[in-house]
Amino acid sequence: MTVSPPCPAGEILPDLDAPCGRRWRYRDIVEVGVTWEHLKPDNVPTRPETYEAIRTLCAELLDPVAEAFGMPTLTYGFASPALTRHIRSRIYPSLDQHAGCEPGRNGRPICPRLGQAVDLIVPGLCSGKLAVWIEENVQFDRLYFYGVGRPVHVSIGPERSASVVTMVAGPSGRLVPQRRKRGWLGVNFLG
Repeated sequence: MTVSPPCPAGEILPDLDAPCGRRWRYRDIVEVGVTWEHLKPDNVPTRPETYEAIRTLCAELLDPVAEAFGMPTLTYGFASPALTRHIRSRIYPSLDQHAGCEPGRNGRPICPRLGQAVDLIVPGLCSGKLAVWIEENVQFDRLYFYGVGRPVHVSIGPERSASVVTMVAGPSGRLVPQRRKRGWLGVNFLG
């Protein structure tokens, strides 16, 4: 996926209330999370490719999860620089795909992996079981598992690497990423 220059004057991007999945509007992916709820910064995508990545995320991840388990709760979705500048720690815009296909100040994509990421939980469902289901049923790019009861980070992007990473507390208490082989989640959460 290549990233186009900013939309020319007059080009119309989708309205945030337009549907981007069977159960989702763009607003549901853009206006989400504690920081957005508290500050309500201008967190609107500016690139057509980001809107397409959000549509793909809804069609290939969020709608299937909703069909299997009921509506998930999103805890973090699209994140523009206007939003991320207010988040002090534990985010990595150049790696995490929450910026979609948006450009940085240098004109290159903030995250060269492109695609789109979301953090989600399903009320009443163990996040380990959710992560296993995603691993077995979705062609994802990256899945980060932070532990039982925590949201699962999943991205859909052009690489479709199916990379599974668990975040494990190191000696200092800081979370350290550990790559896992395919099926590790199932063995550890479904026994």
